Amino acid sequence: MIKVRFDSVETIAFLEPEDSCSSEDLEACANELDAYVDKGGEIQKIVLSIESYDHWEVFGKSLEGFKPSLSVTAFIEKVAIITDNPVFDTGSNLSAVFDKATLFIYSFCEYDQAMDWIREPASEQETID
Repeated sequence: MIKVRFDSVETIAFLEPEDSCSSEDLEACANELDAYVDKGGEIQKIVLSIESYDHWEVFGKSLEGFKPSLSVTAFIEKVAIITDNPVFDTGSNLSAVFDKATLFIYSFCEYDQAMDWIREPASEQETID
């Protein structure tokens, strides 16, 4: 299961995997993002966070089947992964889904730093060469 919550003011979707996640869980998450946008919600940023999670490797590989609609993916500017686990395929597969977004991975002890970055408008960020 993936817990999904939205911050409409900051235009952030928070994704928090719980237990092991099946392809059905990822499909349900994508559908939840799609439904939010279809109802007029705006998402520009994604935060995938969980301090400790035993299933990151499986989760990362399963993201190949995570397919939110273009009405979601086209507008995502930033993705932050916040965890103390190795993320394996999670980062590369998320960057393939949200191919126009900047993605950073943070340690869970850097949660506040990650949230500062995610809240900073994309137009004000320095470009990293």
